[in-house]
Amino acid sequence: MRALDHDEQRRSVALRCVPLFAQRGYAGLNMRTIASELGVSTGVLYHYFPSKAALFETVVRVSVETDVESGTRLLLKAARTPRERLSLLLHFMDREMSRFVAHYRVLVEFTSQLETDEDDKAWATVITGLRTRYARAIGEVLELPRDDQRDLVLLTSCGLILRAMCGDRTTNLDNAAKMLGRALGWE
Repeated sequence: MRALDHDEQRRSVALRCVPLFAQRGYAGLNMRTIASELGVSTGVLYHYFPSKAALFETVVRVSVETDVESGTRLLLKAARTPRERLSLLLHFMDREMSRFVAHYRVLVEFTSQLETDEDDKAWATVITGLRTRYARAIGEVLELPRDDQRDLVLLTSCGLILRAMCGDRTTNLDNAAKMLGRALGWE
């Protein structure tokens, strides 16, 4: 039971850090500031996370898992067909785009500060795991059996976020959903 409490506390602390990293970026925070913002001691943070990088990695993993779980449930309940779910997914992304952009900016910032090949490889493993988790959820929600189909949707989603990061919010989402549907073989 104690390990479960420890893991749940660790997860809770990580989730509370999501808005801090989104607002201030990785470089704009240190463990002392994070502890102060959360109302805990630095000792508590270091009890759960050996470093700011370890905390950030957990923040990323936990926030992705939370988004994927809630998004999957929501989309499966909200629409009957994969085509309807795709359209809802793109419109949901549009509504939440400022949050996605903030998260991407922090990911890019974190990646740019990695100093060693070992750090790069470790982070690439994390990103690969996250991509795999998103792709699995996309496959489930949109009933896509093939990896290339899931990757197409995932890459399109990432492209929409990148365009928004650059200030371009002009994509017609209904047309994007139709084009994706055609590319996925739904027409």
